[in-house]
Amino acid sequence: MGSDPSEEEARQALRQLRDQYPEIETIPIVATTDTLEQYLTNNWVDEVYLDVPPKADLPVALINDLMCMGITIHTALTNLDDIESRHKNVEWICGHLTITTSLGYITGRDVFLKRLMDIVGGLFGSLFTLLLIPPVGLAIWLSDPGPIFFKQIRIGENGKKFHMYKFRSMYMDAEKRKKQLAQNSGQEDQLMFKLEHDPRIIGQKELPDGSWKKGVGGWIRDLSLDEFPQFFNVLKGDMSLVGTRPPTVDEWERYKPFHRARMSTRPGITGLWQVSSRSKIRDFDTVVRLDREYIENWSLRQDFHILFKTVWVVLTRKGAM
Repeated sequence: MGSDPSEEEARQALRQLRDQYPEIETIPIVATTDTLEQYLTNNWVDEVYLDVPPKADLPVALINDLMCMGITIHTALTNLDDIESRHKNVEWICGHLTITTSLGYITGRDVFLKRLMDIVGGLFGSLFTLLLIPPVGLAIWLSDPGPIFFKQIRIGENGKKFHMYKFRSMYMDAEKRKKQLAQNSGQEDQLMFKLEHDPRIIGQKELPDGSWKKGVGGWIRDLSLDEFPQFFNVLKGDMSLVGTRPPTVDEWERYKPFHRARMSTRPGITGLWQVSSRSKIRDFDTVVRLDREYIENWSLRQDFHILFKTVWVVLTRKGAM
């Protein structure tokens, strides 16, 4: 019995293609568009990789045919290569196959484990904070009568506002004095305000010989005791044990677009830049770079490493967080 003329024409086309292009980038040619279905039927093929050129239509009919044959299909969408993102993932969203690009990527399992770690750590930290209230609170009240806790609106994940708690280490009028001190120190336009010797800290004052006396507030900050009430924020879900430090509202309002990337994750009590040099880092762009590095390379292992390093940094008192 003679062969089908159409099949013979297809085979002839394949022979001509092989004569012209024996292989493409070391990959041998085994079929054309017309003979692909027959080749896949007669040969064992587990998976197919489709390289879709930029702006080209997706070969939906071909993909459906391959799916009907039970073959796994991988499709390269090369027009996404110019998008500056470390993470590109294919997902089903609202019934549509969607390419998701993001600065960082975390699975549902990882979200659960990170939150579980926050709850466990938040419980232990909150219990320890309760033990600190009597001695720390008494020291604060005796040095500067008033509330022992400081509550301030901070910016959380994706711009969400929340109240962050601390043990009060500064005088009651500290916020009012901040603007004048920023102007005097030339930091009124800075996105991160820090003074080596801050007169707003309880008990801190300059002596006649030019040296500075450290008071209760200074010791609280050196030992990072002021940060412990934030474990309550962790339990509430406003913060995480590890993340990026939440900015104040006035700092957030002065952020440039690329600065806001650091708040694409839940803020933390500690983070990568805090354990890198803690208070020695004064350049805000360096802070943003370290925060982006943390988000892009996030892992539970990294969180544990930062937590252990934070304990070491606090115990060696290398600056205040």
